[in-house]
Parts: sequence; C-alpha cells; structure tokens
Amino acid sequence: MMQNDVYIALGSNLGDRRDNLNQAIEKMTDLLHCRLDRSSFWQSQPDGMADDAGLFMNAVVRATTDMSVRNLFGRLQKIEEQMGRPRIHQKNISRIIDLDIILFGTDQVKEPGLVVPHPRFHERLFVLLPLSELAADLNLPGCSLSVDDLIAAAPAIDISRLS
Repeated sequence: MMQNDVYIALGSNLGDRRDNLNQAIEKMTDLLHCRLDRSSFWQSQPDGMADDAGLFMNAVVRATTDMSVRNLFGRLQKIEEQMGRPRIHQKNISRIIDLDIILFGTDQVKEPGLVVPHPRFHERLFVLLPLSELAADLNLPGCSLSVDDLIAAAPAIDISRLS
C-alpha cells in the first residue's frame, strides 16, 4: 500500500484544551503506529460561533500512513467520540476535540461527509499558521499558492502562538 503524508488539524475550546490536544495526539500516535510531527499550540478567538464560545487552542500534526483516507477519517471520528464529542453534532458549537484531515498526500476527495483537502482550511489562520511550521513550502493539491501566500490572503483573526 502507498504511504501518504497526512496533515490533521486539531482544535478544542472546552475543558483543559491543552490536555485535550495532547490526548488526541497520543491517540493518533497509537492509531497510526508512527511518530507525529506537531506544530506549536495556537490560541484564537472562535470563528463563526457565539460570543461566549471560549478561546480555541489549535495545532496541526503531520504523519505518514498507508491507510485509506476513508479509514483514517473513520478512526479520527472514533477518537473524537472516545473523547466525548458526539458523532452527530451541530455546526459551529463548542467542542472537546475536533480532528480534521486537512491534506492527504496529493489526493483530492469529494465524498458524502468527506472532502479533502479540507474545503475551508485555506481561509483559516488557525490552521494555516500551525501548518506553516510543519510545511511552509508544501505544494497544495489543486492550488498554485504556497502556505505563506494563503496566510497573507486569509482573513485576519486574533491569534497567538503559545509557548
């Protein structure tokens, strides 16, 4: 089976956000049976959510896997469920953990419930800034712009890198 580099965005705005991200990274390491490269943690205002939603903590991880994108997606959903996120949930609500496949090799996938590259990652600094730490010169499928170009074009938000 072919190995693919995969980039997964993580976000949390409920409970101990740092612990939530660390737990999810540990579970993904076990799931993928490989070492993950992780960005810094970033804190940002919630995007498109109620004013009282609470600050988000975000990161991006890079791994190499021989799983299919659909298999990986199902396993990431299982991690979300194990950590307390309901499988059926409303859009733009607070969450213990959110795991999104941003990129899966050079694949472009459009299936019910799964679109890769993630359809809005190029507009989101809370994904682009951590992604740039891992792969600033990444060639994005179906796009001629670099991660840095996307950062320059993305809508401004209140975001900061955490130590």
